[in-house]
Amino acid sequence: MYAGERRWTHGPSFERGGIRFRLWAPAQEGVSLALESLDWLIPMERLENGFFEVFVEGIGAGALYRFVLSDGSRVPDPASRFQPFGVHGASETVDLEAHRPRERWSGRAWDDVVLYELHVSAFTPEG
Repeated sequence: MYAGERRWTHGPSFERGGIRFRLWAPAQEGVSLALESLDWLIPMERLENGFFEVFVEGIGAGALYRFVLSDGSRVPDPASRFQPFGVHGASETVDLEAHRPRERWSGRAWDDVVLYELHVSAFTPEG
């Protein structure tokens, strides 16, 4: 890791020279990474506690990818930070450090916060 690098436990982590992909899939025998720009699969290493991981050199923001499970199904990253083609499409890597705010905002006091959870399907005629 290099200075200023933030390593995520889930989802893609930008590191010097590439991106580390991680997926928690304890029920899978094997997982591979499929980059949309390549015609082959990149096998991921099985780690402790059901995680799979692989570091891919030479890629950066904007890479489209999916995970390939043991049965061959291709799934998006459940920890993706951007799904440009919807929840079933490929995930896209986003370098969060490149989008740092220009102003420092300290947030609001919890007394001033209102949290509301809305399930869209419950507010449609079909739901």
